[in-house]
Amino acid sequence: MDYKREPRKLPTLVQFAKSINVSYPTVYNWQWEKSGSFQKEFLEAFTRAKELQKDFLIQAGLMGLYNPIFAKFTAINITDMRDVQETKLSGEGFRLIVEYPNEREKDKITAETG
Repeated sequence: MDYKREPRKLPTLVQFAKSINVSYPTVYNWQWEKSGSFQKEFLEAFTRAKELQKDFLIQAGLMGLYNPIFAKFTAINITDMRDVQETKLSGEGFRLIVEYPNEREKDKITAETG
């Protein structure tokens, strides 16, 4: 008899919000410190849940249970994993500005050389 491995559904914040009968923006605001409905306890739970979600995605991906292209797309968009390319710069008097696409990491990092 042949067996086929199938992963469980990847847990998401949207599914969680639905399960407790609130909207996704409500749940998102509970973990966003600048929100009027911020809940510190929920931020801690949210952080742990994101770590578990990332591990779930990695483990299922390593077992070949997800399409690799979609797994990469998902990992880049819902975790802190990024597809990074290394670029070496040299010279004098240049300024490098890196902006993070993640809404929670809007800070600019500026490095000057020269």
